[in-house]
Amino acid sequence: MKIFIFISTLISALWSLPFIAPPALAASTIPFVGCSASGSQDVPAPSGEPIELNIPANIAAKLALYAGAFEEVLAPRGWNCTGGFGTDATSLYIAPSKGSPYAKDASVTISSDREGTYTDYSDINTIGRTYFPKLVTAEEYKSFVADWRGRGFSFAPVPVPRYLTDRLTYLSQSAIEYKTQPDKVGIAQWAGSSSSPFTQYGIISIQGKYFPESNEDGRYISFLNIILPHDLAYLTSFILIASRPCMIDEGAASCKIKHGITYKYQ
Repeated sequence: MKIFIFISTLISALWSLPFIAPPALAASTIPFVGCSASGSQDVPAPSGEPIELNIPANIAAKLALYAGAFEEVLAPRGWNCTGGFGTDATSLYIAPSKGSPYAKDASVTISSDREGTYTDYSDINTIGRTYFPKLVTAEEYKSFVADWRGRGFSFAPVPVPRYLTDRLTYLSQSAIEYKTQPDKVGIAQWAGSSSSPFTQYGIISIQGKYFPESNEDGRYISFLNIILPHDLAYLTSFILIASRPCMIDEGAASCKIKHGITYKYQ
């Protein structure tokens, strides 16, 4: 009886307290950092203005928007960036300075291989057959292998395996978000990374169209891979949230951050 009276009194006291709504997210300024690129010719760093995102101020203070010739991505502020491009491929690589203890183990990378490159041609099919079976059917994969052999390659490609230690989330039928465990081999290695002592997160997306009547592959594959040290790991979810729309946009051949995006805690 005494317990019942105590609980009733506690509920009454809590009910009488004024309701305090969670603070609304205010627009925070994110600095713009242009990144030069090298390829068949050097491309100077693009210029741009700071952007405003609805993001907590303490998070915004740790991030910058890095932009190359084709891609944009949020990454820790104060890191170095460089871009690369070829006939049908682009990339943007952001990493701590060489003097950082994390220089070899931490990075944010975003890249895209478009139709026409052997890397793209192989990755779309070998990754797609395992992770996107609706996009790369058994018949399409068989046609790919036959064409591959017809090009004179001495080895036959095989589908990329599934890794038991990975955690996958499908964002759409053409995009997955992944988590590869520290010091483990996983799908992150197919995004161009090596194993790392830190957890790796990222998105792999296949966009474009395949034309079976002409056996022409107009698709491209994009990769985002995030490796942050323990003291910056809390930034990962914000980087992923910002990149999701451009990584799953059917019409996007490169990643451009939606400047009006509202971030939510995860």
